[in-house]
Amino acid sequence: MSRINGQLPAEGRVRGFLREHGVRLVAGLVLLVGGIFIGLGAHSHLFLWLVLLGPLLVGACVPLLSMRSLTDRINGWGGFFSAGVDKVRGRETKLAQYIQRPFYGGGSGIWRISEPVPSQHLKAGLRLAAFAYLLAIMGFALYVAVYVMLVIVAIFLVLLVIFWVASNGEEEKSATTGHSQLRERDPDVMVPVKGAFYRGTNWFNEELAGRVDAEGNIYKGTNWLNEEKIGRVDADGNVYRGTNCLTEEKVGRIDGDGRLYKGSNWFTEERVGRVEEDGTVQKGTHWLDEEKVGRVDKD
Repeated sequence: MSRINGQLPAEGRVRGFLREHGVRLVAGLVLLVGGIFIGLGAHSHLFLWLVLLGPLLVGACVPLLSMRSLTDRINGWGGFFSAGVDKVRGRETKLAQYIQRPFYGGGSGIWRISEPVPSQHLKAGLRLAAFAYLLAIMGFALYVAVYVMLVIVAIFLVLLVIFWVASNGEEEKSATTGHSQLRERDPDVMVPVKGAFYRGTNWFNEELAGRVDAEGNIYKGTNWLNEEKIGRVDADGNVYRGTNCLTEEKVGRIDGDGRLYKGSNWFTEERVGRVEEDGTVQKGTHWLDEEKVGRVDKD
């Protein structure tokens, strides 16, 4: 380039300055414009602007400062990410699949793709900005996952509370309507409701097996001469085995819908049968495996 009086012309000096400091000027302009946008959005969408522009502004600080030590340190992270990719390769844990692989793989890809950038300071700034965006995306994905899990847990707890309230309401209804019935005795299901209980699958083979009187006392026997008291049913449908209050123990219950349960409490009980509206007594855990074992003559 021709010189005038031993100096470069003004145009040449400007080009030289831009060639030497152009990257820093662009980085400063990015910081200025980004700061203005964040400032304007501070009153309404500050968080959104910080997420969108924050990583870019962080990256722009690197070429603006043009510190060789900082640039070399950032550009040297590529080896760390490559080693991390090799370390988690083949791992099938949830941590490796959803955290470690995206972290190491994304970082390694960013450093590999940006390698052709000629300016070391600009390269480091672009890499830092892209990596910051990667962390933001991973953080948002983790936030969504945790939020969805909390919603699912909350729905489950609400349904559990509704079920618990409904169950309590059903029990209270059963108690107030005075459903006093039975459960299971020695070999077969015994008298589930007040009245005489006949054991058998039909009218031809059934026989009288016992009864429940008006006070809820359960008797076993074919007639009043040989019958003996074996338990009682209280007003809540709880069934007790024993001849008196000193020897009796809870062995089951019957709910307001006629379902028969065996067990001493809510944690150990299991369904063993059901009493239908017409007094038919079914034995089984659900309607698919039920079989008729008798009937109750409520008259």
